[in-house]
Amino acid sequence: CIPNPFRESTELTFTVPEAARIDFEIHDVTGRKVKTIARGKVEPGYHHVVWDGKDDRGRRLPAGIYYARMRAPSETIWAST
Repeated sequence: CIPNPFRESTELTFTVPEAARIDFEIHDVTGRKVKTIARGKVEPGYHHVVWDGKDDRGRRLPAGIYYARMRAPSETIWAST
């Protein structure tokens, strides 16, 4: 996540070795999903998504620690934002 911490938005990057269906979500410290930032099929290679610090309803979330979770059929990766 760059930058981390962030004020307006942060860019999250990931690489997949083969085409896969992914779910990329943001969770708060309690584990509650607050935002889906990417979902669907991606091709192999390097990808990036931008999170604007808002939840699924478009509301700005308070400052704090959030976790990004990217799930693919073969792996789940967690990172803090």
